[in-house]
Amino acid sequence: ITRGTLLIVLFLFAFSNSLYAEEGPPPVFIHQGEVVLFTLPAPPYVQSVVGQFQDKSIAFFRESSEMPNRYAALIGADLAQAPNRYPLYVTRVGGEGEKEEIVVEVLPTVFGLQTLTLPKEKVDLNKKTLARVEKEANQFQTAFTKSADEKIWQNSFWVPVEGEISGSFGQKRVINGQEKNPHTGEDIAAPLGAKVVASNFGKVVLVG
Repeated sequence: ITRGTLLIVLFLFAFSNSLYAEEGPPPVFIHQGEVVLFTLPAPPYVQSVVGQFQDKSIAFFRESSEMPNRYAALIGADLAQAPNRYPLYVTRVGGEGEKEEIVVEVLPTVFGLQTLTLPKEKVDLNKKTLARVEKEANQFQTAFTKSADEKIWQNSFWVPVEGEISGSFGQKRVINGQEKNPHTGEDIAAPLGAKVVASNFGKVVLVG
């Protein structure tokens, strides 16, 4: 083998190693307004896994007793989250406490537009009603900042009531010609007195 050939081989070897070293775990793809179940393998000595995404703590849990070395977490993207690549920081607690950065790629979603005409008092709220709305919004915000220390829900989720689903989640709304916040819920048409059940097991943290 000639000296020139040896240099080329060494260069290609070093180049391929650098590519391999920079290649991390595959990215997590999620659409705006979507929630995904993310799983992560962990060595047997890992005691727990903690995560952080968009300045919020992500609660990881053991996927199952049959798979104790796999952890999972629910990761969501806000309706207004700009399509881009964002870091998810994961720390495996135990051993040397390995910290890892995983790319979460938020993809665009087309939600559509909803135009409504409502009575003026339903749109332009008076001071008393506006104060109540702001108070309730703060209560929701406080409740959402807390999370259970363990996974409470089980298996799949189910629809809480039988009825026609509007499919209006995420739609931008224009009410009486005024642009409003996107619709962050899903409407289900059901008769008065219809039985409504919880979508899964959980814990009631706010009643009002």
